[in-house]
Amino acid sequence: MLAELVDTSWIYWTPDARYQIHELPRQYLAEKLAETPSGEAETQDRHAAFYLQQAAQRQTTLIGPDQRAALDAIAAEIDNLHAAWDRAVAQRAWPLIGASLHALYLFFFTRGRYVEGEEMLAHALYGLETSAAHSAANGAPDHTPLRCRLLARLGVFHLSQGNLTAAECSFDTVLSQSDDRSELAFVYAHIGALARLRGNRPAAESALQQTITLARASGDRNQMAEALHILSDIVASFADFEESKRLAQEALALCRELQRPDLTARVLASTGWAVNCLGDYALSEHYYRESLAISEAIGDPYGIALSTNFLGWVAFCAGGERLAQAVAFYERALAIWRHIGQRTNIAMCLGDYGLAAYELGDLCLGFLAVGLGLDKIDAGGSHRHTGGQR
Repeated sequence: MLAELVDTSWIYWTPDARYQIHELPRQYLAEKLAETPSGEAETQDRHAAFYLQQAAQRQTTLIGPDQRAALDAIAAEIDNLHAAWDRAVAQRAWPLIGASLHALYLFFFTRGRYVEGEEMLAHALYGLETSAAHSAANGAPDHTPLRCRLLARLGVFHLSQGNLTAAECSFDTVLSQSDDRSELAFVYAHIGALARLRGNRPAAESALQQTITLARASGDRNQMAEALHILSDIVASFADFEESKRLAQEALALCRELQRPDLTARVLASTGWAVNCLGDYALSEHYYRESLAISEAIGDPYGIALSTNFLGWVAFCAGGERLAQAVAFYERALAIWRHIGQRTNIAMCLGDYGLAAYELGDLCLGFLAVGLGLDKIDAGGSHRHTGGQR
């Protein structure tokens, strides 16, 4: 049937091997479909189920060696997935939302599409909460577990954009309402990251120990690797670089076993910072370049910006002829941080950029960059460098 439609030019192939229809016949066919409301509703429901189930089936692949292929496949269908998600919310098809939630969260997070992910989850949360009273009155299932899962991931998107108060509110709600050990492990890890940004080492370490305990009990090696990675960054933030290196290397060994590219790249960057602070600039640069190569291979803008930013720091530490190279690294990283909306890392990068410009003799640019960085800190909450005090 499709081949006949291609032969008669109703539809055609695109260069990426997809079927496409011209806008005018698409509008005409949509109007004809709308003349039969039951048929239109059935079509929309089938569309929503197909695409959300397809996303859910990619959840395991999104944290495995074929991560890039899974990310690209979801990206290719993102318009269909938005339409499917909206339809599922409108029809209160909460099982579909729950099944696809984590896979879509992983996509938006790994690709640095925080605002888009936040809006999508907030839309579902609003729909869930507005239907809660009706559900309770009619004896419908309790949707608290799904609400907590939505809030937990919304909190991560808030945190990624420097909205610490909103993130904390989301996480606190989950802690007070959820008894799902996997979700609690997920939330405690990000509570630890948040406490680190606020300079509260005891709270940060306590939260991560909770995650490690829960992950060890459940055998969740992905959660364990993430917890070790965040804990490595926490102790480095308070100048405990030997312990940071040990934790990062433990996390790195686990990531390599799991063959998970995105987390491997981030742990490599954390290892690079620890050894940099211990004085081994050459080894530090090696780790950052490996991290950058992996992040570029999977299309992870956060990982690309992070490694690029710290390659700038390594070049700054070397000084001399490499100062100009440091500035170039910072400019590239800053563009990416701005694009994905990472306010705390914009502040960090501006501060680094200012130091390099100052060393190059451009005092005005140096002071301006540092000043802009301080403004970002004021806007986004207290800030500590992603790898430690400097």
